[in-house]
Amino acid sequence: MPSSWLEAYSELKSFIDANPRIEITPGAQCIPGDIRAEFYRLFDNVRLGFIADNCGELIELARPLSQSYTGVVEKVVNSLKLSEIKPKSTLAWFLKDPVEGLSRLLFDLLFDLLKGKIDLEDFEQQAGERLSRSFPEMFRLGYEHWVLLSLASLLDGDRALTVSLYGSEEDATLVGGGESQPGVIEESVSTPEETGAVSLEHAKEAAFVAPDIIVHSNRTGGYVSIRRDLFSPQRMVKDVSRKREWLKYRDVGVKSWRDHAADWPDMVLYAGSSSAELALVADYARFCRPEIIIECMERGDWFSEQEAERIRRNQAFFKPRLGIFIICLGPVPKEALQAFASQPDALEAPAGTSAAENEASEAVAVEDKPAPESQAINAAPVAPAAETEDGINIRFLSVGYDVSLLNPVIEELAVKNSDK
Repeated sequence: MPSSWLEAYSELKSFIDANPRIEITPGAQCIPGDIRAEFYRLFDNVRLGFIADNCGELIELARPLSQSYTGVVEKVVNSLKLSEIKPKSTLAWFLKDPVEGLSRLLFDLLFDLLKGKIDLEDFEQQAGERLSRSFPEMFRLGYEHWVLLSLASLLDGDRALTVSLYGSEEDATLVGGGESQPGVIEESVSTPEETGAVSLEHAKEAAFVAPDIIVHSNRTGGYVSIRRDLFSPQRMVKDVSRKREWLKYRDVGVKSWRDHAADWPDMVLYAGSSSAELALVADYARFCRPEIIIECMERGDWFSEQEAERIRRNQAFFKPRLGIFIICLGPVPKEALQAFASQPDALEAPAGTSAAENEASEAVAVEDKPAPESQAINAAPVAPAAETEDGINIRFLSVGYDVSLLNPVIEELAVKNSDK
């Protein structure tokens, strides 16, 4: 079978040879404006051809994520009357079109080939390594984006709010390594305001950690906030909400936080009667105790004793009031259920299921060979061991790309709010 990318590369080289005004050398690069469009059309064909020749399995895995993500974005935009939702910038093309997104990883590498810095063999090797290294992270982050927006879509919200981040991209003192004396400066958190655009992009040197989105939820009868991509911010916050419990994870003046807290969870959810009490997730030394921790497991082989220990550490420090939900793209590994169950018969079927459905649910939970992750898993959610001997309330949900199977998370928040 002929190679699509090599044929496309030959066509690109012929075009360059036929247009001597094009200069591409190790020290210079000049493509005249009147032929630039055709040059980049051929240039892009090379990259797309390489992806088509070498990444069929990855594209098959990513397409369902892209399609489902697009659908849930449309639902959230319409229900919350938003103009747009901005994903993490490095993911935008991947979530829109996985082929296009992956091809962008080859841009500079293809120019290195044209400049003679590498040969065809080097290009194939380095391109393959780059794609193999980058895809798992892109897919993981993409699935986290899908879970976050899917949860937001289930809230029956009528408006979205965000918190203006003083001290992020706009503050030069926090760019390029952060502040020289982190934790010294104090500032106030802005009051949440209604917004028409939601950004899931985060500045790693931000002054504090705010929610990605706050939703006024008709389903819970209050406000719900969600935040992913947690990290240690740079400044202290004045007058944190007295309605919330604050967990101290390091002392002011101490740069390292790992002695005081576990690795950050994938996502945290909060519920409250006002948006103001949900405006802050963390400052330099304190973390707001969450209602729910979300862990996203997009790989079928995610379970390990080290991962189980990380989840236990997070429960011990962050103390989520309503427990931890582990969201699995595929079936829940048998080993994971056993690791958190105090006894073998602790598993229960979701409320209202029949005995036959119960058996089917358990069969999904203990399947030794999970179904391909590219397929949506339409089985019922797997119920947890109610509470382990360690006091960890764990729920496993095998959801695939079925948004409705995330309902147990929102139901917990609704019950919590109604009990106030």
